[in-house]
Amino acid sequence: MPNVVERTPEGHSILIATKEHAKELTKGMRDMDQLECLSVGVDPSNAVEPSMACSDMSFTVMTKDNKVMAIFGAGQANEPFVWMLGTNQVDRYAKDFLKHCRNWVWAFASFYGSVSNRIHVDNLVCIKWLKWCGAEFSEPESFKGELFRKFKITK
Repeated sequence: MPNVVERTPEGHSILIATKEHAKELTKGMRDMDQLECLSVGVDPSNAVEPSMACSDMSFTVMTKDNKVMAIFGAGQANEPFVWMLGTNQVDRYAKDFLKHCRNWVWAFASFYGSVSNRIHVDNLVCIKWLKWCGAEFSEPESFKGELFRKFKITK
């Protein structure tokens, strides 16, 4: 498998993200990730590749059975940012995902000093995950008629 950055003991791989990965993720994107895309005015079918393009680095988490679990990345616009979009494979392999994901988030935060983004207030599972990663949150703010909370992770 080309472009392997890390292999986990459980058999999953982290790869340099590709357009093919983005297409697979788009087909199986989690409902909440689709809602977040739509809430900011982006069609979910056209969300992954632009996110990858504006990032300094983006990676794909592949399951041990070679399916896209998630694509995530980080970069710097007005401020350093981090993002992730996932498939239902994240839920299927939640325990394995949790064993390794925080180190990646912290690596981005260490590299940039901090990373931030916004999350829909109804994305409770990801808000809990971000808190576990050390995120601090703003009060909810309206954006295009939906409520989001800005988060920031400093390491």
